[in-house]
Amino acid sequence: MSQRRAAVALRSWMCGVFAVALLAATPGWAGSPGSSIGTKKSGVGPWKLVGTTDGVTVHLRSIPNYRLPQMRGRVTIAASLYEVFAVLEDTKRHPAWMAKTNGARLVQSLKGFNRIVWTRKKTPWPAQDRDAVLRVTVTTYPAKKRLLSRFGVTKHAKSPKRSGVTRMPALDGYFELVATGPKTTRVT
Repeated sequence: MSQRRAAVALRSWMCGVFAVALLAATPGWAGSPGSSIGTKKSGVGPWKLVGTTDGVTVHLRSIPNYRLPQMRGRVTIAASLYEVFAVLEDTKRHPAWMAKTNGARLVQSLKGFNRIVWTRKKTPWPAQDRDAVLRVTVTTYPAKKRLLSRFGVTKHAKSPKRSGVTRMPALDGYFELVATGPKTTRVT
């Protein structure tokens, strides 16, 4: 599978995750409560299945002191782990597959696959678009055929705040890639 097809598969995954999450957040939507996948002792609620669309499963859970739930999407893509990772690494093409993204650029390459990136998200009027500067840290686990790409908000002199855009004070998450076969990858 080409990187282009991997990007199309990732875009479909992202759209499915956001569509199901938006439905689940809508009052009165009768989503399946699903099963609990795990609970931490820190007061974090259990994962609840809220929907499955086109092979994408979406779970939500509550987090103490947060207004919005934590979201997890999962899908298996017909592409090798390396092809999927190449799409994640191609920052300037994020708008082609990442939902609501209308800008992205590499700010600084760091050691290994680690980097600082800037991303901008479309926001409906009358709100301003949102942007964030993110530190991306990549860890590989070759024996487990697993790659973890974590991201979180940071500051960088080469990416100051812009007028007309609201800087996101918090944004963190990860992409976990697990090779489930020579040409299949589970993305979480």
